[in-house]
Parts: sequence; structure tokens; C-alpha cells
Amino acid sequence: MYYYYREIDPVLQKLSSSTVSALYDQKIVCIEDLFGLSENQILDLYGIGKKRADEILDLLHSLPFDYMDASLPANPEHNPFLGIHPVLADHIRNFYRYVNDQVFKRGIEYFSQNRVHSITLKDESGEVYQADARGTQMYKVEFSLKKNKNGNIKCTCPAFRNWGYGSSYCKHIVAAMFILAMQQRLEKYMPDEGGTHRYRQLMRSLKSAHNTTKLQSSQEITYLLENRNGQWNLYPKPIYGLIKSLNKASNYNYSYSYKNPWEQITPKTPKDRIIISHLRKRYEHDNFYGGFQENGNEVVFGDVFELLQNETLKLKHDADGTATVHVNREPFRFFLQISPHNNESETPNSGLELQFFLKKEGLSIPVNAVDIVCPDPCWVYHSGKLTKLEGSELARQFFLNIAQQQVNIPAEEIGSFMEEMFPILQDADVPVDISEDLVEGKQLEPVPRIYLSEHSNELQVEYRIAYGNHEVKGDSDQNPLLIQA
Repeated sequence: MYYYYREIDPVLQKLSSSTVSALYDQKIVCIEDLFGLSENQILDLYGIGKKRADEILDLLHSLPFDYMDASLPANPEHNPFLGIHPVLADHIRNFYRYVNDQVFKRGIEYFSQNRVHSITLKDESGEVYQADARGTQMYKVEFSLKKNKNGNIKCTCPAFRNWGYGSSYCKHIVAAMFILAMQQRLEKYMPDEGGTHRYRQLMRSLKSAHNTTKLQSSQEITYLLENRNGQWNLYPKPIYGLIKSLNKASNYNYSYSYKNPWEQITPKTPKDRIIISHLRKRYEHDNFYGGFQENGNEVVFGDVFELLQNETLKLKHDADGTATVHVNREPFRFFLQISPHNNESETPNSGLELQFFLKKEGLSIPVNAVDIVCPDPCWVYHSGKLTKLEGSELARQFFLNIAQQQVNIPAEEIGSFMEEMFPILQDADVPVDISEDLVEGKQLEPVPRIYLSEHSNELQVEYRIAYGNHEVKGDSDQNPLLIQA
């Protein structure tokens, strides 16, 4: 049951539950009780402060008639269901008496947020109404106002299919019936075609829009990047606590008090709407109980970082407090440096040393100094900054499979490295920096060489240029390769 049983005008249910309660305490249960009251008179009502008074005035000014008109029809019996079809009124009473609190409250939220559209009389003889309700997707609601036709209440949403069986209610049915009840309540009031009411309505709308715009501009959504036990995730910061608390609970324990965290946040900008949509698809999963768990299979949250470039996020690292992280616009590139490997315990020039870096203008970082936040698209974290790794798919795979920052190549393996691995690096478009120690003091005269071989009864001719003990192998598709002679 919704708090305790009370009959309230469906029109007043457009207001917040606290404002409805305050009006009910003042024995205001129908919209007519507010007709003719000035702004100061509404403000003077006990329990109605400035915020609630503004909410009430917004509702009154949204009505299709002048609520200050003294000639409006009265409601001497203070009947909150005056003008509503008797069967529909019974449904509304059932909502107050019997419907699960969470279903009722979510239905009222949908009603207040105008999520029900195109409510029409589908079958006049059967008094069957149909409406579209916008939830996770668009659902069809249908119900009859004929007596003894409760079995004709239907909704295409999963909750109704699982629990309804034509004899109960879901939030979409609650919202649709409240919309129709409000329409029937207001039908007898003829709209004012102009004059004072239209002027007051215009002024109120402009003031409300002005205040809302200023409020929304200061309510941009911030995002929290979490690293828990090496697992990275991104959340809208305002609902992070709610998501985590729901994930700790079992579906059975909170199924009756479930509040979807993603419906508690309203993105105000196109960028935030796209981000919230992506993250919601990643984390939200409606199961049999309407529960919540992380999904993670449909959307890669690394895509979202593209929209957050040049912005600052909050970072929560395991049990530590929050810090800030900046999303870089300039990307890293995977880079290889080749230098001679000189070990004191070995002979000089005993091999090559490969070192792998991430580089961008003015900055070079060893690959083992960064944390991989997401692999594809690849984003890494280092020193309070989140940066994308750009390059070919092969370069990305190469970076993800590097187990350490440095690899030593023995002298006897240099030839195989240059013939087998170096071409792969070229295919991956990985920039290579060859240390000056490998080229200083080695000004050798080039010596042309021709190699003849037989393959499938054909003579193969290969041309190389020799520099001391090494040769440059020409290839039409790649840069020249340096191999052992």
C-alpha cells in the first residue's frame, strides 16, 4: 500500500510526494481546492515553503484554463475523482490500496515525467484504451473501462508478463491510467483562448525556463573512474554509491524496494546523454526480479573516453580516497628503441637490447610504467592522466602482449630477429629508434653482392649490399632490412 490509504486528485499527483502530503495535511485533496488562491495564499499554507509553492504554481499555470477564473465550476464535495469514469476511479483507488509501493511510486514518476504518449480510445463499444509508455524501450499498454473486464488489462513489458497475467498492474499501466484520469478530470473546464490567463502562463513558463536553464548549466554530470583489484570501470559519480549498494544485495532481498539507479539521473547535454546511454547498456541488466548487475558484454566503456577528452574525472583506486585524472587529447604511440647490449659479465657488443616505450611529444614512458584501463580501444593510465594509444591493430596487439619493458637478443639471434621480427614491426607501423651506439664509428664501404639459388627449377637472384659483417636486404614492399652476412 502506498504509505497509508488516502484518495488524492490524480492531477495533484503531478507534484512531488512531499508536496502532496503537505497539501493533504491541509485537507487539499482536489485541484479545485487551489482555484482562486494567490501566490501569497499558497505560500502561507502550513508546510508549504517557497520551493513547494513554486512547484504548485507551475502545475496551476500549466492547466489549459485560468485557475483564477471565479466562474470555474465548483467541487463542493471535494471529490478527487469528479468527472473520472467510475471503473477508472476504482483502478486508481486500487493503486492507493493494494499496489506495491515501488510499482506505484515508479508509475507516478512515469506519469509526472510524461512518459506515456498517444493515449487513445481503441474500441468505443468495449471502452478499450491504448497508450505507448516509454521505459527501457517503448511498451504498449491496453485496458478496458467496462465492468468485469479486469482481465483486459495488458502491458508488453517484462514485469507484467512475469507477474501480471492480466489481473495486476505494472508501472506503465499505473502511469497510463493516471494520464487518462487527469484528462477526464480536466475535460469539463473550457480552455481560455487568450487574455490574462495566457499572459500569466507565458510569464510563468519564461521564468521557469530561465531558472531551469541556469540550474542545468551548473549540473553537468561528473564521472568516476574506479580501479578495484586491477579491474577498471567508469560510472556516473552521482549514482556510484547506489550502483555499488545494489550490486552487494541479492535480487531477492531488494526486489520489492528496487530503484534503478540509471533512472535517478537526468543527463542535460547531448554528450552526457550519449555517455549515460553507453554506460547504462554496459552495466544494466533487467532479470526476472527487475534486479541489477554489471553486464559488460555489449559496450566497451573505452569508447566513452573519446567524448571525455580534455576533461577531468574522479579516480577511486581500491580502498583509497578519490583523486582527479585528466583525459588527454594527445595520444600515445607504441615505440621501439634498439641499442647494443653491453653486460659487464659478458663480452662487449654481445647482442641487442630492445626497449619498448609509449611516446608523444616531449614525453617517453616505459610500457611497464602504465596501467591498461581498457584494451580496445586501448587507453592507459599514468601519473594522473588517461591517454589513448593510437596506431595499427597489430601495434595494439603487440603492446598488449609485451610482458616486460626490456628484451635482450643474444648475438646469435640477431639475424633471425632482423629477418623475422623486424618485418612484423614494420607491418605494425611501429616507429623504431636505432641507438647511435650502433652506427657511430662504422663508416664502412658498401660492397654489392648477388646471391643465386634454385627454386622449383627456376633460378632465383637476390641482390644485397654488404657493410662489414652485415648486409642490407632489399625488398620492394618494405624498408631495407639489416641482416647478418
